[in-house]
Amino acid sequence: MFNNWLSSNSKLSFSSVEKYTRAVNVISREMMELEVINKSLDSMSVSEYDIALFKVLTHPKFILKNTIGHSMYSNALKRMRCYLVFSGSKDLFVQNMVNEIELNPNVAITEKELIIKSRIGQGKFRRQLINEYSACVVTGVKNTDLLIASHIVPWSISDNDSRLSVDNGLLLTPTYDKLFDSGLITILKTGKIYTSKFITDEDKSKLNIQDQCSISLRQNSIISEKLEYHNENLFVR
Repeated sequence: MFNNWLSSNSKLSFSSVEKYTRAVNVISREMMELEVINKSLDSMSVSEYDIALFKVLTHPKFILKNTIGHSMYSNALKRMRCYLVFSGSKDLFVQNMVNEIELNPNVAITEKELIIKSRIGQGKFRRQLINEYSACVVTGVKNTDLLIASHIVPWSISDNDSRLSVDNGLLLTPTYDKLFDSGLITILKTGKIYTSKFITDEDKSKLNIQDQCSISLRQNSIISEKLEYHNENLFVR
């Protein structure tokens, strides 16, 4: 359960945990009533949630409510996503998306293969990132067997071009891939790294992460846009 995970993995008080849990439930109920989503947020897989999150965060009624609530609702939704990433449940929804791509007559067979492989950081997407960065952008580890090709904006809410684009990817070691995917770290377009309050100072020291340390990234408007999405919508502050 989300509230139990939140209690065990944060320094939030009991009242704050209850507040965030209620916030997710309220948004879930209201967005279903508005037919923005068709099932409760706590029953979704990660890919379902990412699609729902995009719809919810851009809905005018949510924006107003979140503004009045001083971003409490968006913070609650980001924490919920983090929980789903770490829950490890099988994502059948994304498999259905893969099946739809395979059956799409408007996509060439070779392109289908590239798009599907990119979901797990393989194929052309991975090769492009290795050619561009050659090492983990954070740690500098160069052994490609230890590196993961990560999407900045999740595969599930990207179009096919973005699913294959080097400008929507980072080369990371498994630990940093998990931290970035869950929103526990983010990277600004300037290359500065920021960490979530969920990561303790002790763990930051062991992971050798320093807030606002800089890394070298491609510089263009596309990667800046992707990183901004991660900063605003996925990063757990």
